[in-house]
Amino acid sequence: MSEPFKVVLFDLGGVLVELGEPSSRTAWFKPELTAQQNWNMWLSSPHSQAFERGELSPTEFAYKFLSDHSIAMSEDVFIQQYHDWVVGYYPGALELLSVIAKRFEVGIFSNITEVHWPELKPALEETGAVSHYFASYLLGEAKPASSAFLSVAEKMRMDPAEIFFVDDNQLNVEGARTAGMVAERVRGMDELNQVLNEHGILV
Repeated sequence: MSEPFKVVLFDLGGVLVELGEPSSRTAWFKPELTAQQNWNMWLSSPHSQAFERGELSPTEFAYKFLSDHSIAMSEDVFIQQYHDWVVGYYPGALELLSVIAKRFEVGIFSNITEVHWPELKPALEETGAVSHYFASYLLGEAKPASSAFLSVAEKMRMDPAEIFFVDDNQLNVEGARTAGMVAERVRGMDELNQVLNEHGILV
């Protein structure tokens, strides 16, 4: 029986990597919006997108973001809070990649910047399980644009239908589906394992 997919492509934050919830970050977002609405605002912000595509330095992004939202905070404090947003890999996340790599190619596609990628990539490399790395700021394209997913598929020399993608944000899932991938939204390891089982990726 042939495998349904050739590549399992993972987002990082909220899927393999735990994101913290520092109380100080409430100043970043609008209290009248739901958590999902705030996330969508972040994803669709032209400055967030430009930063994640590598078009702005951390300081440039901090200045524009703080100015846009009238937040009284220094750029240095904002960048430090942004850095501290990432807690680290969920327990078992890296081991899971090694299991999946026995049957599929494993890829990473994350909207990530120079603030976090140099700290997170080495652990992935140490597993020897990941065949494809796509950090948005190096790729020059970011989710949820379907063109970004098509670019990733092309670089892997895969038909989008051969790729199974997981992300913690529905906008990104929809972008992947528009590009022709099979994609599901998950948050944390329990949901990730459940979805991978449902799609026959874990046996």
